[in-house]
Amino acid sequence: MMERMSWIGSVRKTQRSFLCLLSSAVVLCALVTQGKNDKSRENSAAVASPSVLEIDYSEVIARGSPYVFGGAQPRGLSESQWDTLKKQGFRFMRMQADLTELVPCDSPKAFLANRQGCAKPKNWDWQEGIYGDDFVSEASARGMRVCLVIKNARWNRWQGAPDDEETMPRDLEVWGAIVRKIVNHYEGAVDYIELFNEVDRDPQFLVEGSPYDRKTGYQKVARRALEAVAQSEHPETPVGGPVASWVGKEQVKWLLDDPKIRSGLGFLSFHTFDAEHYPSATVKTYRSLMAQYGVDLPIIRSSYVPEYPESDIPIPGTIEPVPVAGHLIGTLKDGLEAAGLWEIQNKGGEDDPRYWFDDTGTVPTANLWVLMSNTLKLGKGPSRIVALEGLPKTSALAAINVAGEPIAVCVGREGAYKADFRLKNLPIKGAVEVNVYRGDHQGDGKSVLEKVTAGVGQGECSFSYRIPERSVVGFRIEGKAQ
Repeated sequence: MMERMSWIGSVRKTQRSFLCLLSSAVVLCALVTQGKNDKSRENSAAVASPSVLEIDYSEVIARGSPYVFGGAQPRGLSESQWDTLKKQGFRFMRMQADLTELVPCDSPKAFLANRQGCAKPKNWDWQEGIYGDDFVSEASARGMRVCLVIKNARWNRWQGAPDDEETMPRDLEVWGAIVRKIVNHYEGAVDYIELFNEVDRDPQFLVEGSPYDRKTGYQKVARRALEAVAQSEHPETPVGGPVASWVGKEQVKWLLDDPKIRSGLGFLSFHTFDAEHYPSATVKTYRSLMAQYGVDLPIIRSSYVPEYPESDIPIPGTIEPVPVAGHLIGTLKDGLEAAGLWEIQNKGGEDDPRYWFDDTGTVPTANLWVLMSNTLKLGKGPSRIVALEGLPKTSALAAINVAGEPIAVCVGREGAYKADFRLKNLPIKGAVEVNVYRGDHQGDGKSVLEKVTAGVGQGECSFSYRIPERSVVGFRIEGKAQ
């Protein structure tokens, strides 16, 4: 991936008060913004035309999975940093098994003969073989679901193949035995197995030296993996692919073309890196293909990095959370099973709860995860994503969370705007309180910025709020104690 660095600037804080206009059936709450000085008053006035958001909390459009709040490729994390990720609301982690490091054999024959005990899992290097620090155990111990990528051991490649783990296994029986033993070793802690990585992208999944073309080779790998898991102590473990870099339409068809694979496959997965906008087209393509083949599988976006704009206000060590929020909203609205932000790594300060660092420079502030996963409870359990009209798909979200609370999220990109909320079919009787939060470079995702108290008539309520530029604003609506 191209090297990148982004800077986030801070926006002047404003003090707000609310003027609530009551009616017998519906309460309209109008926000009045008071600037601290003349400059902030000028900024407050520069608001785009109001956007009317119609939200119907009875019209469910998707099931929101808590496992979309995930990460990928954890590296160099201390125990306390793993604890920090858990506190921030991480529910899913994707990592890789390095079979060359894991299994201390030097050939398929050595494995089959169990030379020097190299085929015994008790002699395997579980620390170095699972991303350097047995991260499966670290993640699962903290209640995170784990997606494990399994490729090939270099010592099991075909003659003439590159010295690479992205190669077609020479001995599929040996390769399958390794898969089975990994599943057994973790005793159900591996929740998803991905077959190789970005199979649609050359030079991934290499078949040089083998008698197979890429389609035939990948189908053989998939069939053997399904057999191995079925023979394991945890046959319910889902196996999936093609872990597409972009769309991978042909590679999805490779899997679905084969009846045995189609009947046993557990999920489809993709990445679509460096996309400015959430890749709805990829999800539509997958669902269209599944409809053609008569299957309905979960979809996982196991690793992704959004493209994001440069910011001219420097706060070192972070990138804009706004584009990431748009991708999360799209993921929830499309009902994806899980998603992992690439890549979770700390090269900077010890246990900083706001930033994660990676090879490209940085990964976004954790405040977005705190807001959506924890405070709004979308990461606490399944949610019901409900109908919302008035803004583009990835600019706003409404849901009933696992606690039965109505929530909403609005994203501010270039330029502030006024959001006029029109809520109906609220599962609340009597007075309500709207708690407002920000989960970005200006808000920690958990502190209430304002409260709106309103009455509800026939399950309906209205209020207005100014969405600042470069912001992610969350709303949690709850019954007000009498």
